[in-house]
Amino acid sequence: MASYSRDKVIRHEGDQPDVFMLHSGWVASSGSFDDGSRQVVKVHLPGDLMGAPSMGYTAAADTLTALTDVTISKIAPEGIARLFRESPRLAMIMFLLAQEERIILMERLMSVGRRRGAQRLSAFLLHIYDRLCLLDPDWPLSFELPLTLDQIADVLGLHAVHVSRTFSRLEQQGLIHRDHKRIDLINLDELRKQAGFPRRTLMRNAAWLPPSAP
Repeated sequence: MASYSRDKVIRHEGDQPDVFMLHSGWVASSGSFDDGSRQVVKVHLPGDLMGAPSMGYTAAADTLTALTDVTISKIAPEGIARLFRESPRLAMIMFLLAQEERIILMERLMSVGRRRGAQRLSAFLLHIYDRLCLLDPDWPLSFELPLTLDQIADVLGLHAVHVSRTFSRLEQQGLIHRDHKRIDLINLDELRKQAGFPRRTLMRNAAWLPPSAP
C-alpha cells in the first residue's frame, strides 16, 4: 500500500504501464499534447482500477495525479494473469467494468460534441454522484469536488470562465448549491432532465458469470 499527497504524480505518461487499485481519495487521469499542455480525461474514485487501458502498450498512455490525499496499491502483471486463469468470474467482472467505461466515454464524447455547457456540467455532476452512490447507496445529495475550474473545464471541453458561469446558472435555477468545493444537489430530477441523458441501471448480478476455479 502506498500513499500520495494532493497534486503528486502517481505515474507519468510514458512510464511502465503499471496497474493500480485506488483505495481512498480521488485521482485524475490526463493526456498530453505536443505543446506540453495536458487535458484531464477521467476522474478516478475509490475502488477504481487505474492504468488498465495501457496494459496492451509498452508505455503508459496517461498520467495519474492525486486530486486529494490517496492510498493505492500496485497490481503486478502476474497477479492479473493469475486472476484470469484462476478466477474467471472476477475476470468477467473486469470485462464488464471496461464496457461500463466505454459507455461513459461515449456519453462524454456526445456531450462535448453536441451538448450546451449547462448540460455538460449537469451530466458530469450526476456522473460523480451516481458513482459515489455505488460506493454507498445512502450517499447524501452532496459531495466535495476536489477539481479546480480548469480541471473541470478540461473534462467538459469548455473554458474555465464558462464553467464558472455555468455553475452560477445552475445555482440560479435552484438545481445545485455550491460552497467552495462542496456541491449540494438541490433538485436531482430537474438536474437529470437538464443533462439530457437517460439514467442507466448497471447490472451487478453476477449469478450468470462463470464460477472461479476450485
